[in-house]
Amino acid sequence: MFDKFEYIRQECKLCNAKGHTYSDNRVFRGEVEDSLAKQCECIRKMANYARYDAANIPREYWDLTLESFKKTSVEKENLKERVQGITAGIRDYARQGRGLFLYGNKGTGKTMLSIEILKAAARAGYSVYYDFYPVVFSEYMKKGYGAEKAKARYEEIFATTDFIVLDELGKEAEYFDASASGEISKNFLEMNILKKRASKPTIIISNIQKGMEDIKELYGQFVHSVMSHNFDIIQFKDGDFREGGF
Repeated sequence: MFDKFEYIRQECKLCNAKGHTYSDNRVFRGEVEDSLAKQCECIRKMANYARYDAANIPREYWDLTLESFKKTSVEKENLKERVQGITAGIRDYARQGRGLFLYGNKGTGKTMLSIEILKAAARAGYSVYYDFYPVVFSEYMKKGYGAEKAKARYEEIFATTDFIVLDELGKEAEYFDASASGEISKNFLEMNILKKRASKPTIIISNIQKGMEDIKELYGQFVHSVMSHNFDIIQFKDGDFREGGF
């Protein structure tokens, strides 16, 4: 996996492509002790990139951090601090197995903040995965050659991965006829996400505006009940969190 990111080490100015740096020489028992080698930051960056790539995290988020956001409102700062609390205690969060439901306006940082949680979990050694709900759901609408294999792959991911982010819940209606996909989507969400991942952290993101009220209308009473009890629900209602870009 590292071969894909070998360019990082080759271009590193700190270690000159060696992969390690040296501490200063120091005197020990009257003699100059040999320099102590330590792993260069470029190796850590390569390892992180490999994790993010395997987790399907979009490339534009790899180098971003929580500091990419500006502190321009109380709401933005509160959201940022809440995510910082999760990332700082990522092992406790994993043990709790609770979900997060982030909903509200576009461009307010829902995806960015959820990915920061994924990245912290990946660095802590947990398996993580990011995907768009409409993309995943489309595999369950397919028929014919390869369809069952694709379904099996996602079922394995949902059953075994420690942390998952599913983005753009509700947007599947834009790609599939509502009358044909509504019940299927509801059943898929119940069986493959909420039930299979009852004890694992799952982050669901949506641009719906009425929160759990919309969830009940779109996906039914069971989904509404499970998410109400097992998910922490956060509304994003401020302006663009990124202030014109990262």
